Amino acid sequence: MKYIYLATFIALALARPEGDREREAELVRETPLEIDVDSGAYKFGFETSNGISRDESGRIVEVGEEKGQMSEGKVTYTAPDGTIVTLTYIADENGFVPAGDHLPVPPAVPDHIVQLLADLAAAATKKV
Repeated sequence: MKYIYLATFIALALARPEGDREREAELVRETPLEIDVDSGAYKFGFETSNGISRDESGRIVEVGEEKGQMSEGKVTYTAPDGTIVTLTYIADENGFVPAGDHLPVPPAVPDHIVQLLADLAAAATKKV
């Protein structure tokens, strides 16, 4: 019976996926969270041995008569197909705005639609 347990344990160990490098990653670089209480600014970052990294900073900004948080950062990792993916982002009064080559891009607006919108805008300014 103990041989069955041993064989099962060995089979499970050999069947472990090779893609478990995330579990074995080590911290290569760390920028501990730094907060300036007076200004509301902060920053932090890290990088691991498997190619994952993240850096972010932010601060309090005035939007009109109100204050809000503005953040910007960058995330990099390796996709399962080996492609290095980089995402940069800004989060401010305009919302969350990500950018990266891996993100979908809307198709170009056809010329006839652009002309139609220009004609409609021109017609709206004419008095009847």
